[in-house]
Amino acid sequence: MRLNGSQILSRALHEEGVEVIFGIPCGTIMPLYDELHKHPMRHLLVRHEQAAAHMADCYARVKRDVGVCMGTSGPGATNLVTGILNAHMDSSPLVAITVNVPSTMIGTDGFQEADISGITIPVTKQNYFVRNTRDLAKVVKEAFFIARTAARGRSTSTSRRMSCSTRLTITRPVRWSYAASSPTTRAARFRSARRPG
Repeated sequence: MRLNGSQILSRALHEEGVEVIFGIPCGTIMPLYDELHKHPMRHLLVRHEQAAAHMADCYARVKRDVGVCMGTSGPGATNLVTGILNAHMDSSPLVAITVNVPSTMIGTDGFQEADISGITIPVTKQNYFVRNTRDLAKVVKEAFFIARTAARGRSTSTSRRMSCSTRLTITRPVRWSYAASSPTTRAARFRSARRPG
């Protein structure tokens, strides 16, 4: 069976045990919302993406698990940044998912295109820009692993920019190589990491 990016992402979130997702359905993220109802995950509709990030942060603190929020491309993604920064400053495990514009529009300043990866690099533990749907499941697993295992006192927020389109092509490799080291080695690196400054 062939799966599109939305199906892969929704299944991967379910396999990670995600119970609640905070966000707003609109724009390029709609195909993902069409898939979410097929899994036992609740979506809490918010009035603004910033509220979604803050709610996911609070959820992570109360449940002592990873909070998940979602936003669409462009302004929807940039509205998440304040909540991502708050989670970063307080070492709260957060996975923020944004969906990109079609691959043909990347780098053209197209409608609702923003470099959310570049914007969030300073305020995240790990940042992904997935250009091929084959990488989605691996990236989700890795992002949750990092969010769950990073040392206390360090940022465990993770921002990913994913596309749910199957028409993507690889133009550069994913920044984090999963095969580079074992999960145990990566966890040890995160535990021994020091905050700059």
